[in-house]
Amino acid sequence: MANLPPDNPWAQIFGKRPLAGPASFLKQRTVPTTADGIAIGLEPVTTNPVALDLLKMHEMDRYVMGQKIMGELKDIGVAKFVPAGSKPDFGYTKIDDRIARVLAPREWKIVDAEGNAVAVTTTSGGSIAPAVTGFLLSIKGAGWDVAFYCSALVYAAGAVSWIFIDPVKQLDLEDTDLT
Repeated sequence: MANLPPDNPWAQIFGKRPLAGPASFLKQRTVPTTADGIAIGLEPVTTNPVALDLLKMHEMDRYVMGQKIMGELKDIGVAKFVPAGSKPDFGYTKIDDRIARVLAPREWKIVDAEGNAVAVTTTSGGSIAPAVTGFLLSIKGAGWDVAFYCSALVYAAGAVSWIFIDPVKQLDLEDTDLT
C-alpha cells in the first residue's frame, strides 16, 4: 500500500491508520461490561464472546507488531530520536504516526507538592521494587505470598523508622562534607 498514489481510494482508507492500531486495550473502560453497554443503547460488533476475544487479540497483536517494527527500525539506524526544535540529520524525515511521537520533558525533575526538588533516594524504591519482586518470584517454591510478605516487611520498617524521624527539625548540612 505504500506505493499507491494519495488520490487512490485504498490509500485514503488504509493510509492514515496507526501502525500499532488503536491500542484501545490500554485505555480504561468507560462501560464495565457488554451487558451494561447494551443497556445504555450501544450495539456490540458481535455478541459472540469468542469473536470479541479474537478481535481484541488481533488488536493486541497489531500493537505488539508496531512496537517491534519501531524497535527494529531504531536498532538498524533507520529511525532515530530527534529532540523537539532540533533539525533531523540529512535524509531523515518525521514519521507521521503516533508510535513515533515522544512526549516527555527534556530534563526530568522530581518535585514535591510545594515545588521543592526531591532526593532520588526517596523515589528509588519504586524503581527497585519490580526487579526485587521478579527475583522473589523466580526462586523455586516462592510464590506471590513471599513477595507480599517482603513488601509488608519493607512497609513495616518504614513505619517503625518514622518513630525516630522528626519531620519538623531541619538538618544543618553546611558543615557536612558531601563529596
